[in-house]
Amino acid sequence: MNQSSIFLTQTYLDLTSLIPSLAVNILQQIDNNQQFKLPKTLEKIDGEGKTWQTYLSSERVIIPNWIAKEDFREDLAGLYKHYPAPTLLFLGDLGNISLPAQEGLLKLIEETPPNLHPILFSPDIFTILPTIKSRCQIYNLSLETCFSFLDSNLLETCKKKYPDVGEFTRNFLNNKVGDLTVLAKAERNEISFWLWQVLQNLESIYSQKPSKNLAQKISKVLQAQKLNSENLQKKFALGVLEG
Repeated sequence: MNQSSIFLTQTYLDLTSLIPSLAVNILQQIDNNQQFKLPKTLEKIDGEGKTWQTYLSSERVIIPNWIAKEDFREDLAGLYKHYPAPTLLFLGDLGNISLPAQEGLLKLIEETPPNLHPILFSPDIFTILPTIKSRCQIYNLSLETCFSFLDSNLLETCKKKYPDVGEFTRNFLNNKVGDLTVLAKAERNEISFWLWQVLQNLESIYSQKPSKNLAQKISKVLQAQKLNSENLQKKFALGVLEG
């Protein structure tokens, strides 16, 4: 695989269960001298599994704890060292990394030590700085994989607090959006997750029976996702659905 990679998760996933499955899959392919190929569906593995624990104990998987830091550029210096075997460096979700910190990642991505493979995640391509995107191989996780690793807490929150996705989709196709006030008060990641579910419903219908109306609805949801990810006022993103 390329030295640096970004995996587009399409939505907010449970990275604590995704990372072990992804790491074992990648390292086994590398150790078997195979060209990296992302499978259609990643199998969920036990986080306590022997293979995963072996990679962790041999320091072939590095997961820095930078969640609480706005700017971790100084900590990056410790990553410039000798790596005797291919090693995966999971740097987290770009959606949770500040722009100054993303800029700090550039040097590591441009001058990565041999055998070190930095890996980032992003819920969508719009949150990635162009300078980072141009230096990474980008992989799309399949829909099957995304559904296997959904953040169960986020899924439950959306079911309880926000409009039913299936019902909204049906009404949306008939130009009956309804009251989205409750979504305007939601966290941005929850709106992104809800929109993603609506998009999957629309694309599934489109794959079976394409139409101009469906294509226009899909375009609106994609535009709403983009506006939401750009940190504009949430009413602008939701306004696209209402227009």
